[in-house]
Amino acid sequence: MEYLLIILLMIGIGAVIGGMTNFLAIKMLFRPYRPIYLNKLKLPFTPGLIPKRQGELAEQLGKLVTNHLVTAQAIRDKLENSEFKQKIVELVNQRVERFLYEDGRTVFALLQEFNSDLTIEQLEAHATSLVEQELVKIYHSHQSAKLSEVLPEDLKHSTDQQIPDVASYILSKVDQYINSAQGQRELSEAASKFLATQGFLGNMVSSFLGEEGLIDKITPAVNQYIRSGQTQTTVENLIRNEWNKWQETEISIIRERFFDDLLEKRVATYMIDEMNISEHVQQPLSAKLQKWESLFKEQITPKLTNQLFHQLSQQVETLMKTLGVSEMVQKEVDQFDVVRLEKMVLEITKREFTMITYLGAVLGGTIGLIQGVIVIFIS
Repeated sequence: MEYLLIILLMIGIGAVIGGMTNFLAIKMLFRPYRPIYLNKLKLPFTPGLIPKRQGELAEQLGKLVTNHLVTAQAIRDKLENSEFKQKIVELVNQRVERFLYEDGRTVFALLQEFNSDLTIEQLEAHATSLVEQELVKIYHSHQSAKLSEVLPEDLKHSTDQQIPDVASYILSKVDQYINSAQGQRELSEAASKFLATQGFLGNMVSSFLGEEGLIDKITPAVNQYIRSGQTQTTVENLIRNEWNKWQETEISIIRERFFDDLLEKRVATYMIDEMNISEHVQQPLSAKLQKWESLFKEQITPKLTNQLFHQLSQQVETLMKTLGVSEMVQKEVDQFDVVRLEKMVLEITKREFTMITYLGAVLGGTIGLIQGVIVIFIS
């Protein structure tokens, strides 16, 4: 009975020592969190292993992440993965659809996201100012040039080709007016005034023919002159000579002769009024961009995604160095709360650490058993 008590006592002592040793070893991984001093003497094994080595651990984890886990090649492979690219394309297209249809925002609402105080009047005034500035810039850069130097060759050629038609149009309008009731009346008045200045002979002709007879005699002659080919040629030559003369005139001279200093402002205002900015910017984005939707989703988005990922894959090493991934990980781990880290580790490894504690007790009890047997055998 005495031997049995000795063996049980040795087993119990060994089990307690083994279990407590492993339990303390596990706790000493994290605790104490800070060094403990007696006067100026720091107690050994304080702080715990992980708090004491947290800086080194942070540095090694930073190297581990960049050298073995999140490597440049791993990121490059991910960026070049076709399935990943397709998911990004689909995500972008979904955002485009939501942007165009679900939100229902207008062009003006989109502009107001960048400037909440923007009004339609301010937008029109700004657009007018921009157009005016561009027109002024164009004028100043070409004011010393001749008109022929500014006009495109196809426009000059087209204008030359249109001169016969312009001459015919002018003569046809003159012919129509001369033969209209108003034209006949004014022609009659002009002929009567002319004959009244010609003295006795003029009065005699006017009295003999009368106004109606006078018009009947004059109109055929005028019609014949207007409709003759020679008159057509004369008018063409007059227009062409005048056109050629204007082509050799400087822009500044034309500006001074026909326009004032407010020309650009009036032109800009007219253009903006004709564009009707208010109507356009208050329409939904979907109405403006719907015709481009399929092009954007089927061509532009995939191409841009491929180009972007290709460029990124070529610059992964540079980006990682610029971002300092290793330093980021090291900084985060170095600043991590040890109490929180302990809690996280214990939550994950609670069962394993408990088994280690029990294993220590079993090993301690086994050693106690062996010691008890040895003691009994020696005694």
